[in-house]
Amino acid sequence: MTTANTDTFSSDLVAALAELRTLGQDGSNPHFKSRYLTLQTLIEGVRPILARHNLALLQPVTADGNSVTVTTVILHASGAKYDSGLTLTATGPATPQALGSLISYARRYGAGSLLGIVSDPDADDDANAASAPASAPAPWSSTATRAYEAWISDLQVAASGGLPALMTAVREGDESYKARLRENPTLWNAIKNSAPVAQ
Repeated sequence: MTTANTDTFSSDLVAALAELRTLGQDGSNPHFKSRYLTLQTLIEGVRPILARHNLALLQPVTADGNSVTVTTVILHASGAKYDSGLTLTATGPATPQALGSLISYARRYGAGSLLGIVSDPDADDDANAASAPASAPAPWSSTATRAYEAWISDLQVAASGGLPALMTAVREGDESYKARLRENPTLWNAIKNSAPVAQ
């Protein structure tokens, strides 16, 4: 944090944070039959509140190979600022889609973390969704099996955005998919361990 005008900056920031509330889940994922907080809603929700208190939210991005760093900055009208960086690394090729996904996740989690925003107060961030005691799954049709395999592929893609991104994808999964994944702890551990660690 810069040292100039920290008293005014601190008082304005505290006042702004006091107005922020838990945001609702406005997005819909048809594949996972679930809802989630979109980056757009998060940004649109916080910017007016910050502006009322002479604050702005900035998120510059830098890239290095298959890694991206999003620095979330809270800038005060006085010039004082507070920032925090999040670096994520894709495990696969650095395609525009892969890097774009990393940037979106880093922006959402970076802003939420710096501002103390909880997008889902009932979120299962400690992997319970994938590691709870298993129940006996019912026989699956070939169509259901293909859908489950597509979900596993989506989890592997999400894992390239880091553990928070992976856990979001797991939470958004169909309950029957989660139950089947719990039957295969080796697969779950392989997916989870492929998630890069934020630097």
